[in-house]
Amino acid sequence: MKTTSKSTLLKGTVILSISAFLVKILSATYRVPFQNIVGDEGFYVFQQVYPIYGIASIMALEGLPLFISKLVAESDDNLSTLRQLNSIRRMIWLICLVFFFFFLIFATPLAELMGDTRLSSLIRVTAFLFLLVPNLALYRGYMQGKLMLEGTAISQLIEQVLRVMVIIASAIMLQKGLLENVYQIGVVASTGAIIGAAGAVMYITRVTRKENALISFEHVTEKVDNTRALWKRLLSEGGMICLYAALLVVFQLVDSFMMKNALVASGVSELEAKIIKGAFDRGQPLAQVGMVISTALVIGQLPNLMQLKKELGELYQTRFKQLMKLATIVGLAATVGLMALVPELNVGLFGDNKEVPAIRVFLVVVALMSVIQMLQVIAQTNHANKLLLKVSVIGIATKCLLSYPLIYWWGSIGASLSTLFGLMVILGCLYYKVYLKEAGSAIPYYLTHLVLLLVVMYLTVVGLRYAFHSLGMTDLFSERVSAILFAVTAAIIGGFLFCYGMIKTHLITKDEYEVFSVDKVIKKIKR
Repeated sequence: MKTTSKSTLLKGTVILSISAFLVKILSATYRVPFQNIVGDEGFYVFQQVYPIYGIASIMALEGLPLFISKLVAESDDNLSTLRQLNSIRRMIWLICLVFFFFFLIFATPLAELMGDTRLSSLIRVTAFLFLLVPNLALYRGYMQGKLMLEGTAISQLIEQVLRVMVIIASAIMLQKGLLENVYQIGVVASTGAIIGAAGAVMYITRVTRKENALISFEHVTEKVDNTRALWKRLLSEGGMICLYAALLVVFQLVDSFMMKNALVASGVSELEAKIIKGAFDRGQPLAQVGMVISTALVIGQLPNLMQLKKELGELYQTRFKQLMKLATIVGLAATVGLMALVPELNVGLFGDNKEVPAIRVFLVVVALMSVIQMLQVIAQTNHANKLLLKVSVIGIATKCLLSYPLIYWWGSIGASLSTLFGLMVILGCLYYKVYLKEAGSAIPYYLTHLVLLLVVMYLTVVGLRYAFHSLGMTDLFSERVSAILFAVTAAIIGGFLFCYGMIKTHLITKDEYEVFSVDKVIKKIKR
């Protein structure tokens, strides 16, 4: 590869990585001002239908583009590529039309199952997003396969920025009296996804036309030789990427159907059930931020790991264990740090301290998903798609079976527990079927050491909280400002102590410093 090509590829990869990071951060943070304006009931309305948007978004942003880019990269013949893309385009359109008509026709019955018929209009609006998924997925996948990564990255940002602008505008419209109730806000906010996706499609079309890379099927008359095999690949490979990327979204969809109904059945009033669900969903953006940090560090190392598997079998096993260790350490550190700071984050970001126990329990998903996502990628690389499907179905079934009774008995904490049990089933199966096969060893030796450091970090935050209140620091500022200041201070001090302790006690070895590209930082700390 020429130096110019390498430079372009590197630049595109960096831009795409930054864009993906910013998109996820935007997706998590916009919910804070939105909730502050519309309250917990308004947040409940928005979050009830959010999983439907989430499924469409993951299809257009992650799952299908990754699969299509792989097809494009595998083929050297442009005509053959166009034949495959033409067939894939029809398949994706068929799938998306099924989703579109399903949510459009069954919006009212679905809203009834959620326990709130007024949600039907939001479901219908969100259904139209599936009509934009095929073009978004096709062009993003094609551009990624041709290494035109900059255009893909910018399209992602355009889509999310436009969506967030409409969502925040809908909240302001309620504040100004232009909208009458939270359900009207939900409808306007839901159109944000459609406007964002339409903006992204227009941008991608413009870029591909400018680069003479516009996909044209005018001269593609022949079909691919084996349509059935292509369907199988789309559903197994593309489907698995979508399913595991959307795992928490699917679990959230289960909560949309189960939580309010179970709360009302347990004796909670309709309005109170909505408010509890809205307050409980505050955990979603917190978990999302935690997962952005934890998965970014791990997933970035996976291409090197896969290359090692092709070249050096023994070194691969060592690197696999090291990467699993990184996933576990980062995931647990992010989880414990967030759990320790939930009271302050809740007050600082959302204005009160509702649902702290339930949110704390829910945040364990950060640690579980950090490891699950890595094992899923490894399994998919080994073409274990049937295993992944079985495991995900078992996990989702566990969530479905446990949600209603646990919520009925324990309220919002039950919703968190059912999510954790579902994910633990998935993790347990992947640990047994993937980790033990790849690593060749049982429970890692470092877990006891890691737990001790996490306990120290948690107790540090508790001690800082006591000192903060004893010194009267909370009297100097408003409650929300004080909470944010404490959260930032405690996160810096607690995080520093954890990292310092991890280095000083050799939780990470010298070889692992080099693998994770932090050797220079470590040497400075050790001086």
